[in-house]
Amino acid sequence: MVSAFVGGSVHDWYRTSIIQHAVSADPLGPYVIAGTALNGTGNRADFDATGVHNPQVVKLHREPVYLLFYIGLNCLALPGKDCERFQSIGVASASSPAGPWQRLGSAIIAPRATDSKECVMRGRLQWCVVANPSAVVHDDDSVTLFYRGVLDNAILQKFAASWKGPYVRSQGSVINTLAWQVED
Repeated sequence: MVSAFVGGSVHDWYRTSIIQHAVSADPLGPYVIAGTALNGTGNRADFDATGVHNPQVVKLHREPVYLLFYIGLNCLALPGKDCERFQSIGVASASSPAGPWQRLGSAIIAPRATDSKECVMRGRLQWCVVANPSAVVHDDDSVTLFYRGVLDNAILQKFAASWKGPYVRSQGSVINTLAWQVED
């Protein structure tokens, strides 16, 4: 899976990003785009209405199910840069990496802030932006999800007994807090 910008560029990725399915006969490539795996829903009520980005695919051990973790954005409800400031993490499932992918429906991890002013004032764990999901599926199909909190410069983790959630922070959930802001 790879992110692509439709009708935009890296500078407005949060409004134009989709997730495409790429295939190759060789793990080293070259890769060819086989189609769109996931795009924004277009529904103003959805956390991923306008953009999906930063995909990671993992497979469950006990079920023939693939999971696609991603960032979702809603520029219909939050225009301009506010859209970028309120990223959420979602998951979709499929029986094959080729899809079709079915969204869980709601974000599995969402920011706590409700407006940009609150976001800037708080600047602490998971308050504004949650991003860059990286999932580990355990033998019993439980999931540990690592992700990034932007304003606090932290790498965080949550655990879920099922990929559908709920994802819960536990003691020691802050893996690292860095002295500077990092990106990807």
